[in-house]
Amino acid sequence: MKKHTISSLSVAAALVLGLSVLHLDSASAQRQTVFICNGVAQGSPNCAPPTPVLKRYIHVDRSFGALAYDEAKAAWYGSYQYPSKSAAQKGVLEHCRENGGATCKLMLSYTNQCAAVTRVVEGGAEARGKDSVNTGSTQDEAEANAIRSCQADWGVRTCTVKLVNCSHHNVTRWSRWEYE
Repeated sequence: MKKHTISSLSVAAALVLGLSVLHLDSASAQRQTVFICNGVAQGSPNCAPPTPVLKRYIHVDRSFGALAYDEAKAAWYGSYQYPSKSAAQKGVLEHCRENGGATCKLMLSYTNQCAAVTRVVEGGAEARGKDSVNTGSTQDEAEANAIRSCQADWGVRTCTVKLVNCSHHNVTRWSRWEYE
């Protein structure tokens, strides 16, 4: 009989304790964040409620690329979408060597943009070794910049695009309401 009384008392105490915890949780859930302005609490005559402001955020992931040139073959190689500059450089040199490059040389590294290589055209044929490189934010811009560089570098009118390589990036945009 005593066991039954003790367990009934324990159950009753647990119920009372549980209800008081629930009451505290519901009371705190109803409580709003109190803002202080000029040393007085929100709602006072000299303290209007805060106004939320929509803040816009942007995060740009960096993406790296690189260009290498094999002088023996007059061939260009590119790497793109690498997480670091050194990885992009290593990747393009390995790619050049894997494709038979004997004199692979790193020519350009870039981040979140496009790179283009152009070559001079003389008498209807490409002039090996007369190349120019430039970058741009888009493929079209990189090509146009490289053609202008080729024309200026070599004093010619005709250049052809040999390679365009873009290392695009991921852009994350979001907005949220914040109190200032």
